[in-house]
Amino acid sequence: MMWFKSFCPPTLSTFRSIGRLTLITLLLFCSTTQAQPRNDWLNAAYRGDFDTIRISLEQDQTLEAHPELQSLLTELKTYQEHEQQFVAKRQSELTKAMKKMHAALAIGRVEDALIHAIEAQSQVKDPEKFIEQRDIQKLVTEAETHAGKTELEGNWLTALSLYRKLEMLFEPAPRYKTHIDRINQRVRVISLYAPKKITQLYKLRAESAGDATEAPPVALEAETWQKRLTDVNLPILTSALRNSAMQHYSGVGYRELMLSAVKSLKATVLTPGLEEAFPVLADQAKHNDFVSYLSIVQNNLRQRRDRMTNADVATTLQRVFDQNEKTLKLPQEVIIYELTEGAMSQLDPFSAVIWPYEVDQFNRSTSGMFFGVGVQIALTNNQLTVVSPLPDSPAHHAGIKPGDIIKLVNGQATTNWTLDWAVKEITGPAGSHVTLGVQRKAEKELLSFDLQRSRIQIHSVRGWERAPKTATGWDYYIDRENKIGYIRVSQFIPRTPADFDRAINQMESEHGINGLILDLRFNPGGLMRRSVDLANRFVSKGTLLSTVDSSDKTTSLYPAKAHLAHYPRIP
Repeated sequence: MMWFKSFCPPTLSTFRSIGRLTLITLLLFCSTTQAQPRNDWLNAAYRGDFDTIRISLEQDQTLEAHPELQSLLTELKTYQEHEQQFVAKRQSELTKAMKKMHAALAIGRVEDALIHAIEAQSQVKDPEKFIEQRDIQKLVTEAETHAGKTELEGNWLTALSLYRKLEMLFEPAPRYKTHIDRINQRVRVISLYAPKKITQLYKLRAESAGDATEAPPVALEAETWQKRLTDVNLPILTSALRNSAMQHYSGVGYRELMLSAVKSLKATVLTPGLEEAFPVLADQAKHNDFVSYLSIVQNNLRQRRDRMTNADVATTLQRVFDQNEKTLKLPQEVIIYELTEGAMSQLDPFSAVIWPYEVDQFNRSTSGMFFGVGVQIALTNNQLTVVSPLPDSPAHHAGIKPGDIIKLVNGQATTNWTLDWAVKEITGPAGSHVTLGVQRKAEKELLSFDLQRSRIQIHSVRGWERAPKTATGWDYYIDRENKIGYIRVSQFIPRTPADFDRAINQMESEHGINGLILDLRFNPGGLMRRSVDLANRFVSKGTLLSTVDSSDKTTSLYPAKAHLAHYPRIP
């Protein structure tokens, strides 16, 4: 049997599901012995009716003759005791969370009240019924009112936080998606074109939240919108539209894509504060003319009943470009970028355009290899901080340590650098040099490290703990005595399946495997083919994945290959 461990906090329903599965397993185990369980026991187990089985076992006159059933009764009583403790603890947590919710609401801390309501909801059996309670409905009304008010005041980050928490209450229904999408669009646009205003938004957010929430760093000179939109051109937009309309599985056509594209562009030019980047937006007459024209385009697209062709799309785009030249004269790359982002938002959340500025970073994340100094970095208190040097890397050999703060890169101060910009500056061609100025605790002066960039290999497969003497450098057993393995896959890159095989083979050669925990938490994805290959390690036959285009025609098929599957060796 293949084992998989869930790392999600258990709810009452998941607790009972685990108990039901355990009981069924024990009953089936008993069926392999001389003690044959009655069918009504199994049926009761599937229903989660544990009392029926316990009472039946307690009244069974032949119980003493069957040690397996005696053990089953003991396990069942233990489980029910644990369930009672679990329910009591859940009820206690529910009561505490509700008290905190009422207390926060009484002093006008609506956002805190929402947090406690979400905590309380996680303790109940029926989340939908929980929302119907009068005090929860009152909280929802106040939160909606407060979110609308803060949005009108320009406090978008607080409004966004409120809507997101409201969305969590009503999951899986996307009740507030329109509001979240609208504010996300504004924050994205301001972050890109007028980043100085982000600091102001965070100040408003801090005042509302009553804390000292710091604004993220903004590399004003390093990462201007002009640099980020370098090489953005019309062929990228037309190619994205064509591929989305012709190949995307959702069947979204040109009309829907163009509607979403124009809507996004319109929302962009209507975003307050964008005048900082484009002063022409302050010209009300020109601004109104362009927005009015976009509204006309939207109406025409909505009323259209015939199928749009490539030529229709080209004509519509050209008219938008011409109107922009007559009115606002915004840079064409801005118009193209916003139209493209809008069109892509009509697709699923995982479909996006990789822009020229992002290609290097995308390639690093999917290839599993890059040229740099081998140091993991993070922003801690808005300072570029070393998380860990990678083993056998230039940074590791030079003596860079976790907690070091990188203050200078090639003499440039890293103040307000974003992580993306830091990665761009620290990585580079193999054999080239980069100098890091590092601040370290207990050192009065900055330490200088002249590092030669080299090939850095990313390892996406990790074990339970480091074991330098093993072939892979990892110990994969979380429970060596019971032969339970643990493998974490952090992303899907070219080497992932092969490294997974090495981990399995190492355990097989050491002690064998009775079960395996596969940890995919925080895995952002990666190469589809490599994820399919990993799935093949657990499935020996059938179709692992198929892709379809907009006409529901299968465009690719990935069947399982029996010789790649490990599961015959993993009981």
